[in-house]
Amino acid sequence: MSKFLITGGAGFLGASLIDYLLKETNHEIVSLERPSRQSKFHDNNRVKVVYHDLCDPIEDDQIKNATDIEYIIHFASRTDVGTSIENPESFVINNVLGTTHLLEFARKRTTQLKQLLYFSTAEIFGRPPIEEVLDEDSPLEAHSPYAATKIGAQEMCLSYKNTFNLPVVIAYVMNTFGPLQPQEKYVPLVVKKIIRGEKVAIHLNKNASAPNRRNYLYVDDLCDAILFLNTHATVGEKYVVASPEESDNLKIAQIVASLLDEELNYELVKQKRNSLALPRLSGNKLHELGWRPKKTLKEGLEEFIKHERENT
Repeated sequence: MSKFLITGGAGFLGASLIDYLLKETNHEIVSLERPSRQSKFHDNNRVKVVYHDLCDPIEDDQIKNATDIEYIIHFASRTDVGTSIENPESFVINNVLGTTHLLEFARKRTTQLKQLLYFSTAEIFGRPPIEEVLDEDSPLEAHSPYAATKIGAQEMCLSYKNTFNLPVVIAYVMNTFGPLQPQEKYVPLVVKKIIRGEKVAIHLNKNASAPNRRNYLYVDDLCDAILFLNTHATVGEKYVVASPEESDNLKIAQIVASLLDEELNYELVKQKRNSLALPRLSGNKLHELGWRPKKTLKEGLEEFIKHERENT
């Protein structure tokens, strides 16, 4: 049994990971959550919920027995690109300073830490040509304050590895979907619109030659990848967590319609000028290390639809 500290425990990825750990392991869990969020885990005796905003340092008495923490999974950040353009300073405070406060906690308060896994974003790689697939070593090119702050936070993590020997690992993830995902995201939105018989907007790539292509990953597979990285990753290395199965947004909508046994009503929509479409990332490095998703795209969508039907 190990002890995990998960930041952003009330968010989609954080809460999904906690659910997965509760289901698949006997690990002890500390969930760090913003005071403004209502935790779904406050009645679970395996989860210690700590309400704290990382914009402020973590006080010594906030997380008891911190020396026992072996793994820190750092999801917490502000993520909205549009808001970052309107208010860049808050993203610097939340993402860069917030990460630094967590690093200081890890450096000063933990004695058994085996890994601090920082989750970055595909946004940091900018807008390469649509035919190009990037990897962990591709050049960084921020096209928004959000992306710049994620680069800054990533570099702070690596600096603590180089300066203080903190066992930092960097991970990139994109297009994860699952039951706790906000309803405005693509997969939940498509499911909802098809059920209601509404038209689905399928966005084209920036050349308007075909629908956007993506590597969608079911959230349980991301959680499985995290446990794999905990035991197989090399300190200081970077890993893309992505499915080898690439698809486009139209195909995803068609699969969803088929699983729902409903007709798909859609329209192809050109990208807005200066829109920030995510680049495509290759997960080959992690695949070669031995990890692959357990669910196909269709199986993940089927699982998601089953959950939506059972809980609506």
